[in-house]
Amino acid sequence: MLRPETVERMQRETPALEVLNLPGIEHAPSLMEPAQIEAITRWLRGHRHL
Repeated sequence: MLRPETVERMQRETPALEVLNLPGIEHAPSLMEPAQIEAITRWLRGHRHL
């Protein structure tokens, strides 16, 4: 969803930024594939304090 240059700039400006890369997906993920759902679920579970 973001160009690599954009992600690099965002990471420089916000060192705590977490990037989730879903291999083979070059657009917004459908979130219909089990691997995609699990990746997002894992991230959400790790950020309950936000």
